[in-house]
Amino acid sequence: MTQKDNFSYENGASVPTHSQWDYNNDEKAARGGLRHSTVKGCIGKTAPPDDAQDSSALIDLEEGDGLVTDGDEAHRQDTTNRAYEQTMKVEGHEKFTEGTNSQTRVDQSPSHFNSLVEALPRVSQDIAEELKIQKRSGGRVPSWVDELSTIDPDVLAYIGLLVCFNGVLKARQKSSEDKSTVAQVTLMMGQHIEQELLKAELKAADKEQHEQAVETAALAGLERPKPKNTNKRLVQQVTQAHNSREYRVKSLRNITQKNGFSSKNFGVANTKQERQKLKERRIKLAAPVLSSVIKSSQVFERKLEYVSKNNSKSILVFTEAAFAAMEANAERMAWMSPIFKPMLSPPQPWSAFDTGCYHDADLAAMVPLIKSSRPEQRAKVAHQFTKDTLPPWIRALNALQATPLSINEPVLEAVQWCWDTKKQALNKFPRHSLPERPRLPENWQLMPKEKVAAVKAEIRNHIKLEMRVKGAAVVMEQDLQTARELIAYETEGFYIPWNCDFRGRMYPVSHFSYHRDSHLKALFCYKRGYLVEGNNAYWLKVHLANCGDFDKISKQPLDARAQWTTSKHDELLAIAEDYQGTFDLWSCADKPFEYLAAVFEYARWVKEGDAFVSYIPLSHDATNSGVQIYSGLNLSETEGALVNLTPSHQMADIYQTVADKVVEELKALDDAVRATVFSRRTGTTVGELADRWLNFKIGRSHMKRATMTYGYSSNNVGMRGQFMEDLMKPEQLKVTYGEIDNHPLHDDEQGQFECAWFMGDLVYKTISKVLLKTGESMDYLQAAARAVTSENKAIQWTSDSGFPVLMDYRKSEGKPIYIFLFDKAVNTRKQAKVTYRRDLAQFDVVKSCNGIAPNFVHSQDAALMQNFICNQLDAGTSEDFFMIHDSFSISGDVWDLFEGVRSTFVAMFSGDCLFQQFEEEIRQQLNDPSMVFGTDEKPITIPTKGSLDLEAIRHNDFCFS
Repeated sequence: MTQKDNFSYENGASVPTHSQWDYNNDEKAARGGLRHSTVKGCIGKTAPPDDAQDSSALIDLEEGDGLVTDGDEAHRQDTTNRAYEQTMKVEGHEKFTEGTNSQTRVDQSPSHFNSLVEALPRVSQDIAEELKIQKRSGGRVPSWVDELSTIDPDVLAYIGLLVCFNGVLKARQKSSEDKSTVAQVTLMMGQHIEQELLKAELKAADKEQHEQAVETAALAGLERPKPKNTNKRLVQQVTQAHNSREYRVKSLRNITQKNGFSSKNFGVANTKQERQKLKERRIKLAAPVLSSVIKSSQVFERKLEYVSKNNSKSILVFTEAAFAAMEANAERMAWMSPIFKPMLSPPQPWSAFDTGCYHDADLAAMVPLIKSSRPEQRAKVAHQFTKDTLPPWIRALNALQATPLSINEPVLEAVQWCWDTKKQALNKFPRHSLPERPRLPENWQLMPKEKVAAVKAEIRNHIKLEMRVKGAAVVMEQDLQTARELIAYETEGFYIPWNCDFRGRMYPVSHFSYHRDSHLKALFCYKRGYLVEGNNAYWLKVHLANCGDFDKISKQPLDARAQWTTSKHDELLAIAEDYQGTFDLWSCADKPFEYLAAVFEYARWVKEGDAFVSYIPLSHDATNSGVQIYSGLNLSETEGALVNLTPSHQMADIYQTVADKVVEELKALDDAVRATVFSRRTGTTVGELADRWLNFKIGRSHMKRATMTYGYSSNNVGMRGQFMEDLMKPEQLKVTYGEIDNHPLHDDEQGQFECAWFMGDLVYKTISKVLLKTGESMDYLQAAARAVTSENKAIQWTSDSGFPVLMDYRKSEGKPIYIFLFDKAVNTRKQAKVTYRRDLAQFDVVKSCNGIAPNFVHSQDAALMQNFICNQLDAGTSEDFFMIHDSFSISGDVWDLFEGVRSTFVAMFSGDCLFQQFEEEIRQQLNDPSMVFGTDEKPITIPTKGSLDLEAIRHNDFCFS
């Protein structure tokens, strides 16, 4: 790394960038008269690393792209970014094979990539043969035959392989939508095929127009005319005129229609019926391609995954051979890139709903400003963009995108080492494999039915777990590869593009981001650092203690946390010196890799002194964001005290409070209640279940999720499921891995279910008593939601940052479509049912009532973060941010963060009542604005305000810490 890579200041001083940790630690920055110890500036001009691949080697840029490959640094950076973005695009068979053709050694191409390349001609041939068979059949030729025949089979094969691969890869990521179901894969595949059909139609129209012109010229005795390629030129013109793909398609459609050209492949669907037909057509177009992929690729296969005892879904998975090939060359998984990656130059600021953040127009068109938005919401956003001043939520989103980041190379080395050496004991760290699958013994017919059922259930769970583990391993390799790519190509920082969900919550667009598990979050740091001396040295110590959280030190006063770090001085330096040899010391931390990152930083600070420049984010997290929002809305002093909104020398812990009260409830059960039979099936009594939980020793961590989600309308049924997912199954997994001998609550699944059922009911009742005002607030929000949706309308309100929320929950129904897919078991195509959900015109009152509380609270906690970012920008205290919903960080003086987030919270709830503003907007949507919420006998109104002193929040050390 060159000595050039640093920040430049007007006074000539320089601050090393993160990539110089090991190369330029002697170079320091003067304060330069800046407020507190905040270091500001911009990245100086830098040259790419000597060993970095030239940007032009990433992909061949077509002539006419308008990219500058030499000149000033801005142009060079933009060129590199555009080339990097090209690797994310789906461009056809040529791009697919280009990478392999450029390889000079066999070992440069990972085995699974070779498998896919080798599969392409097989799949292509099968598609071509199937089209011939269908054309020659004596019966009615399917409608898709003629359409697919206009596309090169190689292109169809490529689309099929790529969509299947991305679907299977993303299926095991934490997402509300399973991308690997046959229904989702066929829909996505059909959309790509539709785009190819449009290209073919436009090309054919140009050819037909030229042939007519040639014929006309021949009849007139004129010279043979040259091809005009009108549509090709129109595509180039609209591409240059519009950044948005949507506007390009609209413009192209409008122009070509005037010339007499129209096509259903423009994908226009204005009505509900048209949208349903569009989906059905896409599925039917994709079905033969998917069938050929399954039949001929030898990479994918279709399986049934049981969602419940009597419910299953059809999904795609890797074949055993394909996955084994991936594992064999796991270090080279560059091909398996998710569609969206970080960027090497600042994203485009959001200036319209569909401008996107990527510079490449095709990628930008795939990224809307608001995910899953409705036309009414898009219209409101479009109106906001017409005003002279952007609302805070858009400013905040653009500021997050403009923050340059860097990869923490020492931590990446540690993560890679743990992965390579298969360190399985780390918290939430992916595993390579599972123990051998359990099997029924040969004499299983002699076993009791209950025992056979239990073993079969264990086998089913093991199969599902195997798929998750394999999927997580693939994603882990991709994440490591992406991190290495960013180190190789970025010289001035990389950037994460952002957008919002329909509530205004901000999310990274790229899958590789710090909004994921701790081992990935720890890889990210600021590119522009901040001085660590005095104030920030104190906060570095607090942050280190928070990440370790040994003996619950993060719940102690701030000074105690800083003192804890000081007392561990020698141990911390030893860890930084040899993290492999001291693995047992840091791996048991609450957040091992974030703790390790802080340890590395602490050691550098000790070595370099008070003028040291740090790059790791020092975060301040809300105690319980949901309850804090409700307490601010209601000015509830009682509940505010539980989440540190009142002055105190000790940190309040609402999760421990709930845990203590649950234990009290268990101990207070009288003999009559204890003797009550809880489960008729097994005869288990309440007393037996209570004893199991008391022996288990209930702690704050067991109550955390239930307490957090109570204010989001989670009830006893939901909490039962939480205890199964968060406690019963993970403990059973430890048994499976041999980490513990027996499950701490019950050995069999039925017993575990009874324990979860019992505790879910008890915890819900306990929290309801603790958070009375929160319960009243949810009742009010649900009454308002019921009033609107009962009139079959969407619910709309505006958050405190100006975000226009539109909550549109419709009733839906499953629409089955029958297609033919290859079945390996019988070696022929068989009819298969693909079911997709379609919205009905009727609004879902129940779902709307359940969703209003979490959506309203999340819209306001997003507003808090957005307002905070704007306040920091306006005050000039920071321009770089590291944000995760209710976790705040800036690159600058942490006291600015400390004071700023509290001031923003106070200002947000000191003004007009947000509940009152919400009600005014709701009543404007009603046929009768004066109607009573609830019933005439029992009206529901805005909860009465308490006596919480908002100004006192500024003096609580723990509300955000």
